[in-house]
Amino acid sequence: MAAIIDNVIGRGARYALLNRNFRESLNVGFGMNGRAAVEIVVASIVLNLSANLLSTNVISEPLLTQYQFSALILMAFITTYQGHSVHNQGQHRL
Repeated sequence: MAAIIDNVIGRGARYALLNRNFRESLNVGFGMNGRAAVEIVVASIVLNLSANLLSTNVISEPLLTQYQFSALILMAFITTYQGHSVHNQGQHRL
């Protein structure tokens, strides 16, 4: 939820500073949520690295637990879906 709020307010507000209207600013803010591919790739790499480091006894606790990984994947899907649906609605109104 914090990521969604950050994208909408932070990026949308910066876009609004470029003298855009409110609707365009919200469209940009919500649209920036649809970047799940990067989050999924990074989380997968960290999960695999963590398993490798644990198996060689380099670390004693995982860098990323399976529960944390699942939460990141869920957040990626939610923000992607939300970003695309709001973006599509915004396109019809502009």
